[in-house]
Amino acid sequence: MSTRVTVHASPKLLTRGVRGESGVPMEIVLHIPSAPAYSNVGFEFDSAFPGQKILAGMPQLARLAARAPQARLMLFGHADEAGAEDYNKSLSERRAKATLALLTNDLSLFDTVAKDDHWRLIHYQAMLTALGLTTATDDAPGPQTTRSLKAFQRFYNTNTYHEASTRPRAYGDLQVDGVLGPNTEAALRDSYLALVQVNVSSERFFGPKTAG
Repeated sequence: MSTRVTVHASPKLLTRGVRGESGVPMEIVLHIPSAPAYSNVGFEFDSAFPGQKILAGMPQLARLAARAPQARLMLFGHADEAGAEDYNKSLSERRAKATLALLTNDLSLFDTVAKDDHWRLIHYQAMLTALGLTTATDDAPGPQTTRSLKAFQRFYNTNTYHEASTRPRAYGDLQVDGVLGPNTEAALRDSYLALVQVNVSSERFFGPKTAG
């Protein structure tokens, strides 16, 4: 079983191993494995949270898009066939939007996906891990998560996660209390997005930009 995000490009976009007649839409396909347990391998079952494997794939997609600067792009999200069609379409759309947010460094869109997808503690624990802070990924509060949250709050206040980013941090200083409140959740999303060192112009995408 796998989930995937497909980038359609037109006119002809040269990709490794892919050929087509001029004017025929081409595809860049990023295959993302699905896993039964939360292990940061990609889109987990019933989730649009982009794990570290997806983050790692963004530079490749950005390079492919850069090879054809005149090509217009559109993202398609996918889900498996289990469950209701309408629900899977909504899930696929959220996955496509999450990928678009990463590619375009769009924090507002990333926040919208987080809200619509109902990200929980386990997703923020995954963000802490990606940011280099040791924590459990068990969806349960505990002393290790509290310590990691305190460390994150201190580092965020000193701009640690945005030193190499293409944009400054979005929010002011956090209270260093180890609590995952709304302000710290927002700052974690801000810092997680900053890990992706790509910024494809949103003008490269045509139509509705994403589809499920």
